[in-house]
Amino acid sequence: MSKILGFDIGGSSVKYAVMDQMSAELIKSGNIPTDRKHDGSQEEKRAKFIGALADLFDENSECKGIAISMPGTIDAKTGFLSNAGALWFNKNCYFAKELSDEIKKRTGRDIQVAMENDGKSAALAEYWKGNLQGVSDGVVMTLGTGIGGGIIVGGDLVRGNGFSAGEFSWLPTKPGLVELESMAAIPGSITGMVAKIAETKGIPAEEFDGKQAMELVLDQDEEACKIFDSTMDALAQVAYTVNCVLNPEKICFGGGISRQPYVGKTLEKKFNEIIDHTNIPMPKAKIDTCHFFSDSNLIGALYNYNLMTDAID
Repeated sequence: MSKILGFDIGGSSVKYAVMDQMSAELIKSGNIPTDRKHDGSQEEKRAKFIGALADLFDENSECKGIAISMPGTIDAKTGFLSNAGALWFNKNCYFAKELSDEIKKRTGRDIQVAMENDGKSAALAEYWKGNLQGVSDGVVMTLGTGIGGGIIVGGDLVRGNGFSAGEFSWLPTKPGLVELESMAAIPGSITGMVAKIAETKGIPAEEFDGKQAMELVLDQDEEACKIFDSTMDALAQVAYTVNCVLNPEKICFGGGISRQPYVGKTLEKKFNEIIDHTNIPMPKAKIDTCHFFSDSNLIGALYNYNLMTDAID
């Protein structure tokens, strides 16, 4: 059994797992906090961060390679990270090479490091082992602070000319010049939805989460349902736009809130209502939720590793 060390790098923590290369079984896993404090130069902070990842490899030296999922604009072929979002210290660097070099300096081993954007990793996970298996043209939309995701066309991941394909947050939801407030990331934000519901109920944001928000919705709380419906309307509109542009067989919604079946059913209903209202005989994608949730980025990163190292076709 060949083992790969996977990293799902996020703004608050790094989830890691030792995975079977072909089955994607997570043999063991854990997490460490992500230190984003501005208490050093970009180079110093990145060296410290890469050192922490190398430490984890030292502890799991039976692994033959490293698969990374992280936010940002990533050239998967070169490992260059041009925009790292909240991970400011990783901007404009050959992150994969720097990590590989650090491990070689410590161990003398040449370790292959493959990395991909988190939304695209989620799409790869669904295509490989999840609800896009057997689908030639499909889309994953991950719901959270914004709307990330990935696009599969002809069985291949679409990265785009600037590696930004699948950034659905930027789609407009109103006509005219595109302002931040009219981008899909604002009306379609699950984080924003939860914050609005908390505010209407007079609950401090730090004491309220998505699970509590959905409990209010399922209990038919009038204020919560109004905010929920508005968010679902925006997301259904984004799905409609994606359907028109890409004509996918399937659109899968991911993110923690998608665990709640009512979310998927609501999105499907609203999406179908939009298309039926147009009265145009256009092909209609099947709306579904993702199979994977908390482990999707790790599994997608592993699939990307296998593709980049020619372990699979």
